Amino acid sequence: MKGVKTQVSFIGAVVFAVALSAGGHAASPQSNHQTPKSPTVRTQNPTSQGRGTSERFRRGAWWKNAEVMKEVGITAEQSKKIDDLFHNRLPNAMAREAELKKQDTILQRLLTERTVGTDVIGVQVDRVEASRTTLNKTRTIMIYEMHLVLSAEQYKKLVTYWERQRGRGGDSRSR
Repeated sequence: MKGVKTQVSFIGAVVFAVALSAGGHAASPQSNHQTPKSPTVRTQNPTSQGRGTSERFRRGAWWKNAEVMKEVGITAEQSKKIDDLFHNRLPNAMAREAELKKQDTILQRLLTERTVGTDVIGVQVDRVEASRTTLNKTRTIMIYEMHLVLSAEQYKKLVTYWERQRGRGGDSRSR
């Protein structure tokens, strides 16, 4: 789903760029004419599904949920280890989220101002996507480390629990 959103964002940016060039109003650093201000162009939300990393990371403390702990067989010691991993990784994840928001804000400003060439936009899109990749990598590694605290059998039970929750309309992203 995230890949589709990224593709849609990219396609939207391409359509925007084509529309600008077709209208002959694409501003470049060398142009001397004033271009009309356009409304703010929104690319993909800086964090997937419109939620901030800190919110996503904090809302799904499955390792403390009594129902999950009972069904999966998570001990108090395992829960504490996972919680420690979470709290040790959270500051880094929040810093990555802040960097992503910063880069996305710069991109939004550049797109709105329409005063730079497409090469500058391309470089800024690269910065946004590199920040998004780093954030997702940080989150994935944290989740993997959490899963390593569980035995193979517990992990299978956890996956089964999530699949059942997803079937009932539960939020599968809180993994």
